[in-house]
Amino acid sequence: MSKTDDVEAPAFTNPAYEGEDQDAPKTGNGEVGETPVKGENGANVAQVESPPKTGENGANDVAKVESPTKTDDNSRESKRGQFACSFRMACTIIVFLVILYAVAVALALLLMLGCDKDSSKVASAETGHASPKPHIVFVLADDLGWYDVGYNNPEMLTPNIDSLAADGVIFNQTYTHPLCSPSRSALMSGLYAFKTGMQHRVLQQLAPYGLPTNFTILPAALKPLGYTNHLIGKWHLGMCKEDYLPLNRGFDSFYGFLNNYIDYYDHTNQDIRGVVQELLGAAFGVFNGYDFWDNTGSVLDKTTYISYLLGQRAVDVIEKHNKENPMFMFYSSPLPHFFIEVPKEYENLYSDLRNRDRRIYNGMVSMLDEIIGNMTNKLKEKGMWDNTLFVFMSDNGGAPDQYGFNYPLRGGKATLFEAGGRVVTFAAGGLLEKTGYTNDGLMHMTDWYPTFVSLAGGTPDPSLDGMDMWDMISKDEPSPRNEIVYNIDEIMPERGAAIRVGDWKLIEGNPQMFYPIIHDHEGWYLPPTEENQTVVSPLFLPTGDPNQVFPPRPEVLYLFNLKDDPTEHHDLAANETEKVAELQARLNYHRSQAVPALHPPPNFAGDPALTDGIWRTGFC
Repeated sequence: MSKTDDVEAPAFTNPAYEGEDQDAPKTGNGEVGETPVKGENGANVAQVESPPKTGENGANDVAKVESPTKTDDNSRESKRGQFACSFRMACTIIVFLVILYAVAVALALLLMLGCDKDSSKVASAETGHASPKPHIVFVLADDLGWYDVGYNNPEMLTPNIDSLAADGVIFNQTYTHPLCSPSRSALMSGLYAFKTGMQHRVLQQLAPYGLPTNFTILPAALKPLGYTNHLIGKWHLGMCKEDYLPLNRGFDSFYGFLNNYIDYYDHTNQDIRGVVQELLGAAFGVFNGYDFWDNTGSVLDKTTYISYLLGQRAVDVIEKHNKENPMFMFYSSPLPHFFIEVPKEYENLYSDLRNRDRRIYNGMVSMLDEIIGNMTNKLKEKGMWDNTLFVFMSDNGGAPDQYGFNYPLRGGKATLFEAGGRVVTFAAGGLLEKTGYTNDGLMHMTDWYPTFVSLAGGTPDPSLDGMDMWDMISKDEPSPRNEIVYNIDEIMPERGAAIRVGDWKLIEGNPQMFYPIIHDHEGWYLPPTEENQTVVSPLFLPTGDPNQVFPPRPEVLYLFNLKDDPTEHHDLAANETEKVAELQARLNYHRSQAVPALHPPPNFAGDPALTDGIWRTGFC
């Protein structure tokens, strides 16, 4: 790994403050004055003026003068007193002016230091005093279900997550886009995905595009504020050219993979066309390549479970970091995304479950929990925890076909129902003023960008969709947000959109964002209890056969009151036509702000077979 971490700065000592006391000598009464004369025995003796010189006859050589009268003596003494008083006043004024000048110089120096972009201090607007810029650690789980943490389901063994959430703040109404790439683009840009062109499905491996480079993404906004930025894990925002890569978007280090998923042991990634061929024997090309990077170099390890390596790297980065300098760490976990596999010791934690796939999935979540525990323990050991904002959330809801569950919410990953975009979220760390409660304020993935920039001492771009949520997060003040757009996609056959305004939610068009592959995840699903039990229809994989029958494409108009019906059982569209029209007007406003989705055909020049079996950049 290229060495990017800061080193511990040596303690600063000023030699001007060392050595002997250099005060001026003092007279016997403690006043600063001339050095007293010493007698033969070393004692101080009084100093007297020499007598006037006399002449030969003993008379004084100087002219005689009349002895002054008593009145003259008094006048002379009065004048002497006035002069001494004026002299003392002048000295006092001079001393005061010198002190005032010194204070002004000191304040100017402090202001100059405070304006240094590399300074690790930021002024607190509320307290008026300086405090260190906070460390920000953001952990993003991949396809973690609402029902898949211990504080929502006691079946799950997640002691670190549960403890951090209990000691921090659980956010009960935090939303994101229901798929990987749209969700990550919202985090990194502070904008809804339909404003960056990332709203349609997800980036596939051969996609000749990425999150457009005209957007200043989160780490690039933090860097001028003095932050060192680390990405560990999944990127999934473009890799066909170098401009899209993490190190060219503001990160100082990158250790992970560029595509949408990775084999946990051999660290390869297979394009979806290869998956189709493998499962169905269809006539599709296989595009399979190695995808594990340490900055710009390929990691030569094809056997170690990748989350062991990612978790250890996170601990190492924290260990080597100079805590006096602010750090942003984005730990983008592959867990528990498909294909589900985990070391046996984690699966065995759930030996009482009869369904093996659910045992494996749960074991993946428990491994992520262990990694989080190691990270937070190291932050505490390094003395960084009290100045850290630690955030945990999922990039979208769980996928029931891959044994991630969201009960009692409706739907799942890649749907516009609540289970697609309402995700497990909590914050912890020493910066929170109020802790140990559940916050019901409305929040969206886009909000982290301006919140982090503001917390770091910057000024967020007012054109962002995200809002600064720090007062809500840290103090339980009301959320400034009243509206969430789940997604807007105009490409058939997935054309669909959803919006929430206040307590009301509207879905129109196709609620399945990955149709027809995911085509019927509209129910309420509990984990299977029996071996080989399935709870949803399997993925529908097109074979290329023109006679293949596709599942019916949904076309809906749903209205829900989420305050009264958070699980979306009761469609009110037929009875609340005015409310439908109101939300449609808001949705149409956002449509007017949308840009066309980026969805060009794949570029087969990126085939890893052409580059020694490694997914490489440079094909767009």
